[in-house]
Amino acid sequence: MERYRADEPRIVYVVLSYSTPIAWVRDDGKVIIPESHYSLTTTRHQRLCRDWL
Repeated sequence: MERYRADEPRIVYVVLSYSTPIAWVRDDGKVIIPESHYSLTTTRHQRLCRDWL
């Protein structure tokens, strides 16, 4: 999760699914939801993040 590590100093909110960061918000308000492929459940969690964040 290279993108998460790069953004880590600026992250103000993170969404975890089974200890995996699947979405986060940076201090500039930008929402990041990586296009990574996960299990069906985690993919559903990401879809919820897209709808809500």
